[in-house]
This record gives sequence, C-alpha cells and structure tokens, in this order.
Amino acid sequence: MRKIKGKLILIAVLFANTVVVAQTGKIAGTIKDSVSKKVLANATIFISSNQDNFQASENSDSLGQFQFKRIKYGSYRMKVSFVGYADFIDKQISISQNDSLSVRQILLRPTEAQKKDVVVNSKVPFIQQTPDKITLNIASSPIAAGGNVYDAILRTPGMAEQNGQLNFRMLGSVEVLINGRPSTLPADHIKDVLLNMQASKVEKIEVLPNPSAKYNGTAGTIVNIILIKNQDYGTNYTFTGGIGTGKYLTGNTGLDFNYRNQYMNVYGGYNFEHNKQYYKDVTNSILKNYSITSDETATRSRKNNTYNLGTDFYLNKQSTIGFMINGYYNLRARNVSDNSVLRINKTDSSSSVITSGKAKFSSPAVNVYYQTKFDSLGNSLSINLDYFNYNQHWTDNFITTYFDDIPPTYMRDQSPSNNNVYAVSADFTHPTKENTWEFGIRSSYTKTDNNILWQNLTNDEWVTDIKKTNYFIYKENINAAYINYSRQIKKVRLQLGLRAEQTNTTGNLITTKDKRDNHYFNLFPTVNLMYMRNQKNIFSLAYKGSIYRFDYNYVNPFIVYQNQYTYSQGNPDIQPMLFNKISLNYIYNQILSVNLGYTHVKHMISLEYMQGENNTLIQTYGNLNYGNYYTLNITLQKQLGIWQAVLSGLGGYAHYVNSKAASLINNSFMGRLQWQNNFNFKGGWSIEENSAYSAPIASGSAKIGALFNTGIGVSKTLWKGDGSIKLSVSDVFNTAKPDIRYKNVGIITNTDINNETRFVNLTFKYKFGNKHVKDKKARKSGVSDLLNRMGN
Repeated sequence: MRKIKGKLILIAVLFANTVVVAQTGKIAGTIKDSVSKKVLANATIFISSNQDNFQASENSDSLGQFQFKRIKYGSYRMKVSFVGYADFIDKQISISQNDSLSVRQILLRPTEAQKKDVVVNSKVPFIQQTPDKITLNIASSPIAAGGNVYDAILRTPGMAEQNGQLNFRMLGSVEVLINGRPSTLPADHIKDVLLNMQASKVEKIEVLPNPSAKYNGTAGTIVNIILIKNQDYGTNYTFTGGIGTGKYLTGNTGLDFNYRNQYMNVYGGYNFEHNKQYYKDVTNSILKNYSITSDETATRSRKNNTYNLGTDFYLNKQSTIGFMINGYYNLRARNVSDNSVLRINKTDSSSSVITSGKAKFSSPAVNVYYQTKFDSLGNSLSINLDYFNYNQHWTDNFITTYFDDIPPTYMRDQSPSNNNVYAVSADFTHPTKENTWEFGIRSSYTKTDNNILWQNLTNDEWVTDIKKTNYFIYKENINAAYINYSRQIKKVRLQLGLRAEQTNTTGNLITTKDKRDNHYFNLFPTVNLMYMRNQKNIFSLAYKGSIYRFDYNYVNPFIVYQNQYTYSQGNPDIQPMLFNKISLNYIYNQILSVNLGYTHVKHMISLEYMQGENNTLIQTYGNLNYGNYYTLNITLQKQLGIWQAVLSGLGGYAHYVNSKAASLINNSFMGRLQWQNNFNFKGGWSIEENSAYSAPIASGSAKIGALFNTGIGVSKTLWKGDGSIKLSVSDVFNTAKPDIRYKNVGIITNTDINNETRFVNLTFKYKFGNKHVKDKKARKSGVSDLLNRMGN
C-alpha cells in the first residue's frame, strides 16, 4: 500500500509540475523591411501586459528573429522600433492554452526620409546602450566595417588604450571573447591579433561592464566579438588586403573561407601582416646619490602570421560536436640605440648601447567541444577540452661603447620559453517557469618553463655570466565553480551569481633553489538589478567582485637589460589584485546614458623603481595596499539624418595607498572626453572623425600625462556591397605621446615617450562565392584568462 501511495504522490507531483510549465508560451517572430523583404537586425521589440504590470524587451538577431520565452498566458501589447522605419504596434496579442506558440512575421514600413535617402547603413545606430552592456553594430559604420577589430573596439564610449592594452573606464582588466567564449589571445599579442582581424567578419561587439559569475574571475570587463552568421548552404570567401605608411611602409593580406552543408560546417583562414615602427623615449632618473639619463631610439619590425581551421558536426537538431585549431607564428626584430649618462657628485660617466635582437613566437591552440539541448525549454549542456602552447625564442646582442677610454664590451642573451596550458570546463543551463539557473565547473593547469643564458665575450670566447643566467619554472592550478540565478519580476530583472576559485601556485627558481608555494581561495559574488520603468527609462544597480592575476612575466625574476645603469626584473612575491565594484546606471531612450561607479582595488599592482648595486636603477612591479576609483560617465548620442554623433565624457577621482607606510602616495582627478562623428552619404560613401582627450591621471605610483588623439577616414562600398575600400589616418596631429612621472621612496623618474603614432592606411576587402553560407558557430575555448598573461 505504501509503495502504491508513493507512486501516486510522485505521479501527482509530476502532473502538477507539467501543468505549471504548460501555463507559459512563447512570442516569436521575424522582423523584415516591408518593401525589400530584407531582414532587420537589432530592431527593438517591447512587450507589456496590464494584468501583472509585466514588461520585457529584446533585440532581433542577425536573421531578424526574436523570441520571448516562458510568457504567461494572457494578453500583451507589442511595439517594434527601428531607426528609419515607422513603429509597429499591436495592442492585442493573446497567448492561451490553444495558442502556446505565436510565430509572426512583422513588416516595418520605411519612413519617407528613409525611402529618399536609401542610406542602408544609417538604419541601426552604431552604438546602442543598455544598463548591462554597450553594443557596437559594425555594419552601421562602413569605416569600422572596412577596418580592423581593435580600432572598432576603441570606439566604445569609455574604452581606451593604456600601456598597449585595452582599458575600460580607466579600470583595466578587459577580457576578449569571441562568440561568447574565450579567444585564446596572449596579453602582449592581443593587439597584434585584433589588428589582423577584419571587422567585416563581425556582426557586433558587446562590452559588458559587469559580467555574471559565469565568466572567469579575472573578467572585470568583457569585450565579446560576435561573428556574422549567414543563412544558406555553400561556400564563401573573403579576401582582404591593405597597405600603409608612417615612417616605414606596412602591408597586410588575408583569405578566409566557410563551407557548410546539412551535416557539417568547415571554416578557416590565414592572415599575414608586416609592419615596422619607430620608437623613442627619454628617461631622467634622480636617486639618492646619483642620477641617470637615458635617450633611447628603436625600430621594431614584425611579421605576423595568424591561422585557424575548424569544423562543427551536427549530430542532430539538438547536439553538436567539433574541434578548432588556431594560433600564430610571428617573427620580430629590433634595433635599439641607447645613450646613457651616470652622474655622481657632478662627475659624468657615459656609454652607448647598440642592441640587435630577433625573436620567434608560435602558439598553436586546440579546442574540442560538445554541446547539446535536452528539451524545448532550453536545458542545455556544453563541455570543452583545451590545450594551448606558447613557445618563444629570443636572442639579443649588446655592444656597449664607453666615453671614458674604456674598451667596448660585448654581451648576448638567449631566452627560450615553453609554456603549456590544459583546461576542462562544463556549463549547464536550466530554465524553469519563472527563472533560469546556470551552473558550471572549470579546472586549468599551467606550466611556464623559462630559461635565460647570459654570456660575455672575454678573450674572444663567450663565457657564461652566472649572476644573470637563470632558470625559472612556474606552475599554476585553478579550480572554479559558479552558480547564477536570474528572474523577471514584472518590471524588475534580477540576476544573482557566485563564483568560487581555488588557486595553487609554485614558483621554482632552479638556479638558486628558491622555491615558493602559494595557495588561496576566493569568492566572487555578482548582483545585477534592473528596473524598466518603461521603454524609454531603464535603471540598474550592479555589484561585482573579481580578481586580476598578474601576467606571468611579472613574477619571472629574469633581468631584461637596457643599459649598464638600467634594467627591469620580475617580482616572485607579487600578489594578485582583488576588485570590488559597484555601479548605478540610467538609460534614456538610447540618447542619454549615465553611469556612476565606485571601485576598490586591494593589492594594487603598480610600477616600482628600486636602487640597485653599482649605481643602477631597477624597474619592477609591486603591490600597493589599495586604490580607490570614483567615476561618473555620461554618453550622449543622436542621429540627425545622415549624421550620427556620439559624445562621451568621464570624470572622477583616484587615490592610492602604500602597503608599507599605509599612507597616501598618489592621487588625482581624472577626465576623458571622446567624440565621434559619422556621415553616411548616397552611393556608399562614408566619412568619420573620432577624437579623444585624456587629462593627466594617477596610475599606481606613477602619473600619466595628458593625451590627445584624433583620426579620420573615408570609405566607399563597391559592387553592391561585395567590396569596399577605406582610406584612414590615425593620430592626425601626432599628439598621442604621453609622459610618465614616478616619485616614491626617494626615487624620481620622468619618461617622455615620442613613439610613432601617425599612420596612413588603405584597405581593400572583397567577398565572393555564395555570400549566404552559415558562418562558424560560437567556439568554446576556455583558457583566455590564462593565455592573456603570457608575456615575452
């Protein structure tokens, strides 16, 4: 009897659950132009209901499709908006038990101005903002579409480049994803690879200031590059080529392909870039008993080869398995001339160092993935296996000439490095009637093997310098798990998350038998609360905890030689930074965006200088006690006929406290102003002007001087959009040359940077084959937070 009762109870529970789930349906459809019948991507669909004060909004995807899931039975009002088109309004959409799936095709009518202008690219705003992300619609800017991905990312309001890396709202810690998954880009190669990636392959770029706990703990800000997905079977190709000049001539070329049939998708590509650039900086350092002046000029050339090859196998409508191989093989060379002077008690000692160096870098990466959907409700699972290798071999030759009747000296170094990363991850999504749960686990293991051999030429023989020669092995294991919860309650959307990461590291300086172990555990909570008062007014409050793990070269104690008085060195005792960030956001009708933020950074990593032996200066990195940032960011944007204008301003205050003295060591107000103007004319012509000014700002123990930069470009589409040509000039006035000031612990260092920044580039793009091939699916590589920390 008890068994029968238990079975009856179980059946009743299952039936009740089925009834509850069945009380919801879907509203889905496709947005098209009523005249041309072309799909319209990024249209805004807004639904509301008076029965429980419910509101929700979505954007149509690249196929013009949208979908609202788990909508309660009842009557709804729908409004569809798209720039250049009259609004579509349906006041009576009924979802009932007999109509649990409403599929509709919505045709938007072009306005009279739109019909006359026929400016396709002005339909969708280039920049769209919501409280949780900023979206760059690449096709809406012909100049962005005809350029590279890196330059497009820099057009995000609040985005800048600092020390060669992306920096958002002056807080750093930017992680690059492709189709929602890590991109396998080492930190010092991110810029090179993104400069080689053509924006014509990108549908849109999403910037997430407060990503959920699903993403790596290092992800303070996410830049998600979403590739174009086409519709039909077949094969297509995209050829790109470009030529440019600054002080030297540069060039690039590439070919990408995509083939798809009913059962599989194969894609790949190869891109080559050659560039040469001029660098110059002057550094004056004042120490306790002496001073050092260094005047350095250099030319650096790069030959970058990037490649990728992958395939997706469609096992059935729910499941896909695939693999991807990508990477690069790069050659670099540098020629440096460094003139330095040491002054002790008004006595000068000067020298000149000529450096010639060559380097090879290779980085094959392999990803194998499996993803499946269990049911129509959206329950899904994805599993990823990743392997990445980063191999470099750098050689340098130094000739030092003295001006004190001392014979010249000759040195050389060889620094091979072999780094390996292994990772496995699994992510599960479980939607219910009223909310969505996400769970995931991830484990990674990294080993960096670095060896450096220093030799001096003595009596015509190369003799090993045991004081500089080192062998260092660094191992790191990170184990992580996360849980996310999200729910829509009438006008409020709530998202809660928690990520746990346990880290084990071992640094082994084999040369001196110095071995250091470190173990730490961190919890990173996330909270996102969004209130949609109506379609035009949206408020949100967000909190996020995250970590920034130093680049691997920061912890490597090897010496990087500049001249006999100056060198840099890693710090094995450096600690990762811990971020706690809170922000309040307001969006009004895609015209005004306001963000008020506060960030506290514990163990702030900062540039440091130390006084070395024999009257030398050592550059390294260390930890301050903490840093605080208070920021206000305001963005205004407006479309006026053929003119799109965006103005973004950021102001705030930053201060830093020393870990040793627990006292304020640096502070400053900060300000940044960006303005963008885009004009789209008839016949496929476009003109753009982008400018930015950054006021002086404190950064750790240093201060970075003011910076102004402006760029212009002209583009023309060809052959009904299959081709395009673009002419652009970066840093027109040659003013993007910051200076760096450092003052701490009795050391003052001033560096004036005068690197080459103005370049003229001509780019050509042509698409051929079947232009409607379905593009590659979102890839599932899961190791970018580790790869970003590889250094050279």
